[in-house]
Amino acid sequence: MSAELPRLEREAGRLILFDQHDRVLLIRGHDTGSTDRPWWITPGGGCEPGEDHRSAAIRETLEETGLTPDWVGDSCLERTVSFPFVDVFLVQHEHLFPALITSEPRLERRHWTELEHRILQDFRWWHPRQLRLTTETIYPEQLGELASQLLTAGLGGPGLD
Repeated sequence: MSAELPRLEREAGRLILFDQHDRVLLIRGHDTGSTDRPWWITPGGGCEPGEDHRSAAIRETLEETGLTPDWVGDSCLERTVSFPFVDVFLVQHEHLFPALITSEPRLERRHWTELEHRILQDFRWWHPRQLRLTTETIYPEQLGELASQLLTAGLGGPGLD
């Protein structure tokens, strides 16, 4: 399937966004035309021209959730992922950043694009233990362990010790 699609490479930034209850925000979605295989992802997305990974992660998180973090740490995971996405085979080099929102979050979808309305379905706050135990598809796959490690390390942000 991927050999038939044009290849697109891009840079991206994503947030591992914690709330004041040590939960991580994920967005549930599915591939276009494949609602029977849902997955959960961290908020974030592609860098615009001249934009760094951290700025892209913050901007995309605001667009996808309506939330702006109170604190964003240094990149804690760098990875390259490849997958079919809409009408291309996407090769995405991404950085993930720990982040914190200290106020009671009010999630919204008003900035979703038409495509996001088609493929994204729901938000959910997950405790790291839930992420480690679930049989649902979570990206990145090691998010539960990474979230636990970040919390144990205190994330380095204000009020996280």
